[in-house]
Amino acid sequence: MKKIKFLMLLSVAIGLGSCNTARVNSNSLQGEWQLVTMGTTAVTAEAQPTLKLNVKEMKVNGSDSCNTFMGGIVKVSDNELVFSDLASTLMLCPDKMEVADAFGSAMKKVAKYEVKNEQLLLKDDKGTVLLTFAKK
Repeated sequence: MKKIKFLMLLSVAIGLGSCNTARVNSNSLQGEWQLVTMGTTAVTAEAQPTLKLNVKEMKVNGSDSCNTFMGGIVKVSDNELVFSDLASTLMLCPDKMEVADAFGSAMKKVAKYEVKNEQLLLKDDKGTVLLTFAKK
């Protein structure tokens, strides 16, 4: 009887411990990031999007170099990161719209991530690097 109770308690503890996937690598994701490259193209200092991840509250916000955006983190685990649809202001910045549009398109495709050498790599579902950020 004691063995059965022990096994049940152990099962519950393991099950509860695995419920919060947001804890996985949250320290490495948490904080502010500045875009370095989109794909393989370097981003200029004048049009440099930013990203702020709050994994504890499952929120994301930042700037696409023209507009500010905000949204939620739908899923975060060992290597998965999925954002909700992002809301954005609608300012017009003729000299930055190309970067802003490309950044927004890339953010919609994010499905995976990797933190490597103080950089955050956001990837699509095939593992192709879409955006590379440096910690701010």
